Amino acid sequence: MWPPSEDVVAGTPKRGIVPCNNAWVTSRDLAVLVGKASGHPEKESVNTNRREGPVPKQTKDADPEDSTRDEGDLLYSKLSKGHITLFNSPWNTPVFVIKKPGKDKWRLLQDLWRVNVVIKDFGPLQPRMPSPMMLPRNWPLAAIDIKDCFFNIALHPQDALCSAFSIPLLNCQAPLRRYHWLVLPQGMKASPSISQWYITKILSPVREWFPDCVLLHYMDDLLPCAKDLENLDCVLKATISAVEEAGFGIQQDKIQFTSPWNYLGLCAQEQTVTPQQIIIKNNPKTLHEMQPLHGSINWVRPLLGISSEDLALLFNILQKTGEPNSPRSLTPETREAITQVQEALSTQQAHRISPYAFHPNLL
Repeated sequence: MWPPSEDVVAGTPKRGIVPCNNAWVTSRDLAVLVGKASGHPEKESVNTNRREGPVPKQTKDADPEDSTRDEGDLLYSKLSKGHITLFNSPWNTPVFVIKKPGKDKWRLLQDLWRVNVVIKDFGPLQPRMPSPMMLPRNWPLAAIDIKDCFFNIALHPQDALCSAFSIPLLNCQAPLRRYHWLVLPQGMKASPSISQWYITKILSPVREWFPDCVLLHYMDDLLPCAKDLENLDCVLKATISAVEEAGFGIQQDKIQFTSPWNYLGLCAQEQTVTPQQIIIKNNPKTLHEMQPLHGSINWVRPLLGISSEDLALLFNILQKTGEPNSPRSLTPETREAITQVQEALSTQQAHRISPYAFHPNLL
């Protein structure tokens, strides 16, 4: 049932609850049950050779041998941390090794598209992102990132089988190895909703202890705010303590104590909020280049005071289906819309609310 029962977050693990760093999540409570997980997966197997979803773009300079070697290092790391386990599951989904942009590191990208089709849809738990503009002017802030949020929430054993993937060895020198996740996998459509609910339960005591302070939360990004540094220090320590006691980690090197504070693509200062510096590529040639352009514009659009109607012609380009490398071109009208966004980025800024108009119930 939804919402989950109280014993999911704290207390002694019971039947059907999987412990993971003092965190327990039951898929029955969370309504994550995949139809095949508790039935007979062999009746409706996942086709791993044929794909109907988007194909991830591979980097041109990626060496297959380096990719395979780093893939082994990634698997060893996740096995040692208890994120995955070896298992001969009847399920199987494709997995890719993608080089992180601008870094000499690799990451696993699992294609859970076919699995997501049969997962019950939660819907968003937050209709939109919280805005720093609703924080009182001149109140100090602190930005916090939770480390590996998904990897500290365990999957129910019945659901874990559906996350299986296979890793071939170099030159097919031995039979492939099959693994499945023990924790929430990235790319599963239910993972963000489960994570948001779980972190909210962890932070709820902190909000009760400090009713006059503000604690913004979106996914793994936290932004505590208080009227002075003394109160901020108290709520910050309580927040970090609650998160760590639940088995999660805090990225200490990414905690922001001083202005400007970067949060959810915005740059918050003592009195104003502006968009972070983003690059608007105004001459995309393909559908793949068009997608990040739309994402960047849609991210900052509410702050710039630009309506979706003003960008309707630009957004309509994405409605046409095609391969990622299929050609796309901008019309004079769509170029004018991009120019409008660029001008707004250079001039627009929003103001945080007055402390006298602030009330915690407004957030």
